[in-house]
Amino acid sequence: MLKNNKQLDDQIQAIFQSEKKRAYDHSEKKEKKTKLINIVLAVTMSVLILGSLVYSLLTAVFQ
Repeated sequence: MLKNNKQLDDQIQAIFQSEKKRAYDHSEKKEKKTKLINIVLAVTMSVLILGSLVYSLLTAVFQ
């Protein structure tokens, strides 16, 4: 009986560890995706601001 309990405990621990690893991998992927979205948004906003400044400069120079 004790041997069966040990085997069951080992199986539960193995399942728990695999689920824990899978959850960690999922959160890591989500974190990378969030960082990528933030970088894309920052670059887009920078391009828009820079484009607006260049447009204002060109309209001021050619008036």
